[in-house]
Amino acid sequence: MAKLDYPDSMFGIGELLVILGVVTLIYGGRRLPQLASQFKKFREGFKKGIRGDDDSRPIRDVDELKPK
Repeated sequence: MAKLDYPDSMFGIGELLVILGVVTLIYGGRRLPQLASQFKKFREGFKKGIRGDDDSRPIRDVDELKPK
């Protein structure tokens, strides 16, 4: 049996179109832009977490904020 060698990507155009069609049937055309936006935010947040580019400041202890 011949070994299948895939180039750089596992999915071709045909497979991606089938996946897009199934997603469209499941979620409907109106929700696709919303899903794409949520996926983009997730991906950016995930990359920030992996790289350690966290812009948040450390949380202070509540006792530090009380007047003395």
